[in-house]
Amino acid sequence: MPALLFDLDGTLADTAPDLCAAMNHVLGQYGHPPIGIAAMRAMIGGGARVILQRGFNACGVDITPTELDKATELFLTYYDDNIDVHTKLYPHILSVLEAAQMADIKMAVVTNKREGLSAKLLYRLHIHRYFITLVGGDSLPTRKPDPAPIAEALRRLQVPPQEAVMIGDSEADVEAAKAAGVACVCVSFGYTQTPPAQLGADALIDDFAELIPTLQRLKPTLYSVFDVK
Repeated sequence: MPALLFDLDGTLADTAPDLCAAMNHVLGQYGHPPIGIAAMRAMIGGGARVILQRGFNACGVDITPTELDKATELFLTYYDDNIDVHTKLYPHILSVLEAAQMADIKMAVVTNKREGLSAKLLYRLHIHRYFITLVGGDSLPTRKPDPAPIAEALRRLQVPPQEAVMIGDSEADVEAAKAAGVACVCVSFGYTQTPPAQLGADALIDDFAELIPTLQRLKPTLYSVFDVK
């Protein structure tokens, strides 16, 4: 039984606007000017604390670990209260999820976003029902690019690595997938400072309308279960 593992931020949904609002809320509390959405997109990845560190660095601020901890809690509180104000699913992802579910393909979310926030966002976006399990950034002692989150998702799904594909947008997704022995498809519209074509994924797509044909090229036997009429 094949499986699809999805990253969340920059893959399933464009979360940058709400993350940017949370970032600017925190920066404002510390007396710093806001950052733009384009700059924010380049900062996303690695979890809230890492994102905030990048934000303060962009403002030329050398923040202490203790203050960064406090700022992270401010960020998370604001973001939790405003998690889906502007966040949108990417085009055609719903049709992919529906087709995969109809084909009895097992699906999971593997993200560096905290598990509680991820679960809340999936619910608010009305896509939680497609996924059997969720592995968040705080679900295990390690996060992507470590392969452990992918391995844990596969363990829960009871699917071997060779029968799964990771869909993501970043170096962390590709590195984790490779280390876990899982094929990886990257989207070109996500959040990465590295040009998507240079990430080293097994395939690159510009739109989710391309995903099913891409999966069928990568693993024709497994993904022939899709109805592509």
